[in-house]
Amino acid sequence: MSLQNALIFIRNVSKHAPLRKACYKCRSKSDLLELLHNEGIGFTEMEFEEAVTMSLFKCQTYDEADEVKQTELWFHLFA
Repeated sequence: MSLQNALIFIRNVSKHAPLRKACYKCRSKSDLLELLHNEGIGFTEMEFEEAVTMSLFKCQTYDEADEVKQTELWFHLFA
């Protein structure tokens, strides 16, 4: 599990259609985390939260920050 993997996920999920489509097929957060682990980008929920904070700190525009926040909200929709 890795903070770096969570950063990669945040950066790529909106741009990498096959990954995003695979994530949409997951029915729960545990399914999602298992899928990501199998894809080689596994991380914990705590690492995801840290990655969100780091990503928001690095944002230079409101649009970049909005994209990170949308990914965070989408991630939390999984029960």
